[in-house]
Amino acid sequence: MQHLALNSSGLIYLAEPLSQADVQELKGYRRPFVLTKSALPPGVRAADLGVPVVGVDNLAGARSVASLLLQLGHRKIGLLLGPAGSRDADERRRGYLEMLEKAGVKPRAEWIFEGNFSAETGRAGITKFLQCAERPTAVCCANDEIAFGAINAAHVAGLRCPDDLSVVGFDDGIWATACQPALTTVRQPLADMAERAVGLVVEAANSPGAAARVMLDEMPAPMMIRESTRPLRTADRK
Repeated sequence: MQHLALNSSGLIYLAEPLSQADVQELKGYRRPFVLTKSALPPGVRAADLGVPVVGVDNLAGARSVASLLLQLGHRKIGLLLGPAGSRDADERRRGYLEMLEKAGVKPRAEWIFEGNFSAETGRAGITKFLQCAERPTAVCCANDEIAFGAINAAHVAGLRCPDDLSVVGFDDGIWATACQPALTTVRQPLADMAERAVGLVVEAANSPGAAARVMLDEMPAPMMIRESTRPLRTADRK
């Protein structure tokens, strides 16, 4: 990775997820460097790297998604998850399951579907759920793209969102309010994360020779409640 920063004062890494070998190489990196948490493999502790790590609090955000659906009366909740090997997907999965299991409503195995962070995962997952003897009344989606695919597949199958199926995403990208219905989702504070990362690089560049600040800075992930969720109808609470 050294060649990426030959003429720079520092580096902010927010590209593809790193491998375990990349992580080992980072431990000897000497230039001012900030890593986004989503680039870390699952199971790697930010404190072990020796560089600052900035990210979103995926666990808390996912717990808030599951909590919202529970408060709306849903107990038949499906999970449309992101790819294995993604730290974001892993943390969001853990957050959903922690909250649901705590409430005693662990999803059935047939209501859990894993794929890429793409609309096709949402479409394929909903198609699978509709083939089950009983379908979920709500789904937690690992990102907005998956949620868009889920809403599309539900519509094609003759279901209405949110009347027949509540859908929640994660990201709050530019299309979250442009789609129909507007998507209930978790907002990633990207601007705040970028500002924090730049500030840490500038701080390190202005203090050459100072010990690196080893830290994990997780930004809050607020819920944005919109039109793709609604309270479960009394008739469906069985």
